[in-house]
Amino acid sequence: MALKTKRNDLDLKQKVKLIKEKETKPDMTQEELSNKFKIGRSTVSEILKNKSKILKIYENFDAKRKRTKVNSKYSNLDEIMSEWFKKASSMGLTLSGSILQEK
Repeated sequence: MALKTKRNDLDLKQKVKLIKEKETKPDMTQEELSNKFKIGRSTVSEILKNKSKILKIYENFDAKRKRTKVNSKYSNLDEIMSEWFKKASSMGLTLSGSILQEK
């Protein structure tokens, strides 16, 4: 039985760092990048394949919020819940899991 390895997700800033590393050292292999960033080689390949998209997202987001945007199946509901959560938090309401589920 194969040992499970810990999954290592890179945030947007780390992905940009990987892309810049490849641009400054073009002779660096994907295997070397995967070892350096502790991710799979196929993940490195995907990041480099989507380089322009990642860099565009990075340029458009605030430095504090530079995480990969995950598209949700229910993005409209997510937006509505996010707005409600912000309003409820600003009013000082205590929000628990049961309140969120009820909403």
